[in-house]
Amino acid sequence: MFSKLYKYQVKELWSVARYFYLGMIGAIILSLLITATRIPGIVLFFNALSILSFILCGVTVGIFTIVYDYQNQQGKRSYFFRSIPARESAILSSRMAYYFTYYFVTVLFIVIGLAIFLILDNAVKMGVSFQIIFNIVKGFVLRTKIIGLLFILIIYAAIQHMVSMMFAITIGSEAKFKRLGIGGPVLVYFLHYIVMQIITLISMLFIPIAIRLPENFDSGFKFQIVFESMMSEISRLLSNKSHDIKIFGIGFIFITFITWIIMLIWIYKSSKNKISLN
Repeated sequence: MFSKLYKYQVKELWSVARYFYLGMIGAIILSLLITATRIPGIVLFFNALSILSFILCGVTVGIFTIVYDYQNQQGKRSYFFRSIPARESAILSSRMAYYFTYYFVTVLFIVIGLAIFLILDNAVKMGVSFQIIFNIVKGFVLRTKIIGLLFILIIYAAIQHMVSMMFAITIGSEAKFKRLGIGGPVLVYFLHYIVMQIITLISMLFIPIAIRLPENFDSGFKFQIVFESMMSEISRLLSNKSHDIKIFGIGFIFITFITWIIMLIWIYKSSKNKISLN
């Protein structure tokens, strides 16, 4: 049943999302064609326009991902979706996979697209070939190993986005929020966001585990794990004993992971008891 629910949700949104993905590809192709003219003023203008269109298409896919999930859980398709004889675990896992799929694909489009825009822009400004700038960027990425960090951040952000949206829609659609309509999920998300920011800040500052950043990034992105709170670094900064922050607290990762588990259990129980449909 998981695969059927997952395919249903992905296929449902794909009928709309594919046009925005095509728009993103079209923006890149347009930028490539305009850049080939080598006319700085025109290239700069159309590249800016292409980047704006490109990002708007990606953001729109993200918005539709949330809207379609809301419609399946609480909106016009909720009675059909909720009438499907499926285990709650299958519904929950299919929603997670649905969110993760479109988030990951969209972010992949954005990262690759912006990299192409960046390379094109520098190639025009420096008056060199696309291949030369590409090799420089590739060398930097591989040498600093920053691609690994980016991948971890993307996965982390994907889970955070997925759990937050599902939590807001599910809890915000309970009977006590019914009179607020779409305002219920919006209110829950707002409250959740504030609480998470407070928890993240406190855990970053006071939990004694952090990353010590390298003194010189030119030598490569090398860091070490230290069992020290970021608060000590902030204290040194405020007392003028240090002029920059070299310790970045990562205690929030553990707290966030625990919070995700609590939220998913809450989502499961709320959904299993059936939310109030409008």
